[in-house]
Amino acid sequence: MRERILRVMLVGSVVISVFTMVSFIQFLDQLPAIQSTTTYQLSMRQIDFGNGSFIMNRSLSWMYFLLGYNVLTLGLAVLFFKPKEQKLIELGLYNIVLSGLFFAGLFLYVSMFPEVVSSAVQHKFLYSVFYVDGESFNAVNILFLLTLVYAVLNGVLASIKKEK
Repeated sequence: MRERILRVMLVGSVVISVFTMVSFIQFLDQLPAIQSTTTYQLSMRQIDFGNGSFIMNRSLSWMYFLLGYNVLTLGLAVLFFKPKEQKLIELGLYNIVLSGLFFAGLFLYVSMFPEVVSSAVQHKFLYSVFYVDGESFNAVNILFLLTLVYAVLNGVLASIKKEK
C-alpha cells in the first residue's frame, strides 16, 4: 500500500512538471511577437516593459513548487514509505535533479537575451529567435526537452516491477 502511494506521488510530480511547462509556454507567449517601439527587459521573474507594466513568470513559482514537492516525496520515501523497490527512491532523487535543471534551463534561456530587447521574438520548438541591430540571435529553450525526459524517466522507472 505504501509503495502504491509513493507511485501516485511520483505521478503527481509529472503532472506538476507539465503544469510548469504549460505555465512557461504562457510566459513565452507574452513576449512581443511583432515589431514594436516598446523595449523590454526579460528576467527569470518577469518581463518588464519599462513603463511600469510587467508580466510575472508564473512558471518560476511552479518550479519552486516542483522542487519542494520532489524533496518532500524523496523524504517521505526514505523516512516513511521505505519501499522494497529501491528504484522508486532513485527516481525521487532523479526528480530532484531534473527539477533543479528546470531552474538552470530557465536561467540559460533568459541569459541569452540582451539586457534590453527591442525586437519581436519568434518561438521555435527548442529555441527562440530575436534580432538585435538587424542580426539574428537564438535563445535555447531546453525546458521542453527536460519535461519530456522527466515524463519518460518517471514512466519507465515507475513501471518497472520487482523481479522475483
